[in-house]
Amino acid sequence: MPLEFNNATYKAFTDFASKVGGRTIASIDDKNTIKNEGSLAGRTIVPSKKWDFIGNIGRSASKQEANNAVRELFRQSIIDMFGGESMIPESVKTAMKLEDYGKGKPLSARRIMIVKAAIDNVKADMQPIKIDDAMARKLIDQSETFLGYSINNQEVIDQASQMLVKYGDGLPAKTARVLSNFIVNALLNQNEDIGFEFKEDIIRNLAEDMKTWDEFSIGDQRLAEVGKEFAKRQNNYIKEKINDKTQFSATNPDIFNAMESDSNRLSWTINGNKYELGTEKQKVIDGFRDAVKDSNARKAISTIFNQGIQSDLVLFFYKTIDPDVETNLCQLPNANLFVSFDFTKGGNPITRTADTSYDLKMSDDGKTATITVTSMQDLTICNAPDDNFKIGKACITMQSTIDLTKEIPEVTNVSFAQTFSPDEIFKSA
Repeated sequence: MPLEFNNATYKAFTDFASKVGGRTIASIDDKNTIKNEGSLAGRTIVPSKKWDFIGNIGRSASKQEANNAVRELFRQSIIDMFGGESMIPESVKTAMKLEDYGKGKPLSARRIMIVKAAIDNVKADMQPIKIDDAMARKLIDQSETFLGYSINNQEVIDQASQMLVKYGDGLPAKTARVLSNFIVNALLNQNEDIGFEFKEDIIRNLAEDMKTWDEFSIGDQRLAEVGKEFAKRQNNYIKEKINDKTQFSATNPDIFNAMESDSNRLSWTINGNKYELGTEKQKVIDGFRDAVKDSNARKAISTIFNQGIQSDLVLFFYKTIDPDVETNLCQLPNANLFVSFDFTKGGNPITRTADTSYDLKMSDDGKTATITVTSMQDLTICNAPDDNFKIGKACITMQSTIDLTKEIPEVTNVSFAQTFSPDEIFKSA
């Protein structure tokens, strides 16, 4: 769905905070100990009637547990809005004060309203703006500050301003800032040996593609047809590979070769257990085997639980057209919502993969697997890794649900989430 800024739990918290205000502490049904069910589940948020001392001194274990549960419900409501924790904008994370979570600290109405203000700013960022000369100059100033550049040439300033007015008018505020960052960076770096030549056609084409960019969370029905096609492709791949013994590891015969190869060069979370980049291969494989008990399920999941699952996403970012295939992904309904640029019309790809995380959750009964892949993308003028050419970042999540009860396990749903920012970059190591 488009970013849903008022899901029921989040709205209950903000309604409570707007009524009571100040340092009033949030509680649920005024119980000292509550069960964390991930949602309100018919309960209500009320002011705490018990005094909560500064720090943990005098705060009972049951009170700390209740405070943690309240905070977790609030945090989860925000995760749900943005389609994943990695998708929450830094401004919202800062407002949340995540360092206070899990420590028994109470959640005050004041903190809830600070978070609401940050989220309201995010929402406003997606509203179209009028770009006249004054707004163009403001955007250029913001780009200079963000990029760390100073334009001392009035001719360059005028050129940037004219292009923003001509091509950026009516874009959402956030997208207009990405365009401004691109223009300023490109004008100042066009003579660098990066294979980039500044042309007005590039700005026009980029701005045209930007008009359809949007932010969305898991479950957005606008991308239903895209999800169906991804599920079809993933199922076809599983069916093609699952009975081919040559595609599976000699030492771990129910683990797809690509997953075994990727096991020490990716970041994984498997049923809540984290395996950082560089973890010993067999340790990752053992963690996967421990989480997925059935051999056939291991084969199916590992077939797509590797870097190969991202290959189709790249076709969106580049708007790749293959005349020899029946269905081009980037031409499916609403595929243009993704951050993308058809660089065949001039210029370079605007995205470059910075990092990717892979998450697997198994249902308690072992019948369903959920794979979540979050792709962190640099926004850049030339598809280069150098921070000097970066103009923002994007986080794109793809979530696949697999029914493991069938003879050949089947992907039943694929959904997507996306956020992007003109105010942050992924810093190179």
